[in-house]
Amino acid sequence: MRRINVLICITQLELGGAQQGVLYLVKHLDKTKFRVVLVSSPGELANEAIQIRDAKIMLIDSLRREISPASDLKALRELSRIIREEKIDIIHTNSSKAGILGRWAGWWRKVPVIVHTIHGWPFHDYLSSRKKKVYVWLEKQTARITTRLIAVAHANIDKGLREDIGTRDQYQVIRCGIELKKFQSKSARKKVLKEFSIPEDAKVVGMVACFKPQKSPVDFVKVASRVARENPDAYFILVGDGVLRPEIETWIRKYNLEKKFILTGWRHDVSEIMSAFDILAHTSLWEGLPCVFSQAMAKGIPIVATNVDGASEAIVDSLTGYLVLPREVRRMANKINHLLKDEALMEKLGLNAKKYVEPFDIDIMVRKYDELFVRLAKEKISDIN
Repeated sequence: MRRINVLICITQLELGGAQQGVLYLVKHLDKTKFRVVLVSSPGELANEAIQIRDAKIMLIDSLRREISPASDLKALRELSRIIREEKIDIIHTNSSKAGILGRWAGWWRKVPVIVHTIHGWPFHDYLSSRKKKVYVWLEKQTARITTRLIAVAHANIDKGLREDIGTRDQYQVIRCGIELKKFQSKSARKKVLKEFSIPEDAKVVGMVACFKPQKSPVDFVKVASRVARENPDAYFILVGDGVLRPEIETWIRKYNLEKKFILTGWRHDVSEIMSAFDILAHTSLWEGLPCVFSQAMAKGIPIVATNVDGASEAIVDSLTGYLVLPREVRRMANKINHLLKDEALMEKLGLNAKKYVEPFDIDIMVRKYDELFVRLAKEKISDIN
């Protein structure tokens, strides 16, 4: 069997779970079976990407998250050219913009197998009804040219089918994995506490997220203000960066949390920083299923998070953590305060979480994509067998 030419496309190489999972997939797909091409636009992970030796990495500036007719048309043309020049057999798109443009470029070039991974739908309850209708319409039309729709959570499948996007037999769940061994140690705790001048006996509540409206990081600051009233020795670490940073800083000052709240900026040592967390908080308004959940579970950290989309497929309420509704700042703070006052309960929930993390092993993810690509290639491509 000849090697299968696979193009993997994601909108931007920003520092996020989906992007890290894609890079791991690019690195670890069996190169005796696959010749891999990665297409994306530059971001925090671009340097890591270009160091991958056994795959072709192509960064194009025109592939942007924001809607821009001129840039989008240019990206569509560039993707089409790359597909033709690289003789692509399978195109695998990730994220919404790359998912739409990449799949239509693949259809135009008659790529035999078109696979799209849904890391979270672009439509949600916080959009205007008009925008939501446009996004749903685009996904419905593009699903018609898609061979397989991969979801990171069963909730994403249910949401898509409710909007009549694709058919049940098009969908398959493949969890977005993490490197379990990398996240199973908390040995760096003292080092991290020292870096941020946090006392060794302090309790730390952390969150890891891009500072964008979807993640609602200002809600984390509001939660922190309530937690600090009952637990004045608690500290708060927010890992990430983005457009909402000035607003976050304003709220930190408003609540007089400057001495207890650390903004780390973008970090490539998230595993080490999470070693200092006693509790992981997550305030998203919508999600697919964030990798930070499985990262915390691997470390034995209980989670208090908003119950959106696939969250309940990772967090078992009252067993491995607690789930609250989006914007329920007071209830989230109460759950965190409850845990901070009961170390035995924190430890119990953390140990329970470790038992549920195995399905999120990133090598299982790679194996499932490997098997899927080979199976679809044999079904759809005449000269593969």
